[in-house]
Amino acid sequence: MTVTITVNARDAERELGRLAPGPTASDLLRLETVHSAVFGLTQTAVHVITGSLKTSAKISSDFRRNVWTGRIGYGGAAPGAVFNPVKYAEYEWARGGAHDFLAPALADDTDRAYLNAVLDFLRDG
Repeated sequence: MTVTITVNARDAERELGRLAPGPTASDLLRLETVHSAVFGLTQTAVHVITGSLKTSAKISSDFRRNVWTGRIGYGGAAPGAVFNPVKYAEYEWARGGAHDFLAPALADDTDRAYLNAVLDFLRDG
């Protein structure tokens, strides 16, 4: 008695060929759109008294060697603000609760939004 197993890797080779060049501009735009929305959520969550902390917010991203990285930060330079530079961002965040302006960036919904942008890239074709 013989069992024969055949594996056809042609479909996998085609799929790898499609993915090999990395994400397209529209794929990156999906990530940037999510990132911008998350930044907006953190801005909404900032506890505002003088506006300095909110003014100190920074958003950036880069894409190198097929690795996209997004950053959202608070503190430091805050041109035109009452407190410039803002040196208390870490302490305000550490208070937690209503003072945790980074909570939206760390929420499960946020993880899913970034993941869905990546899965869109993997599914497109």
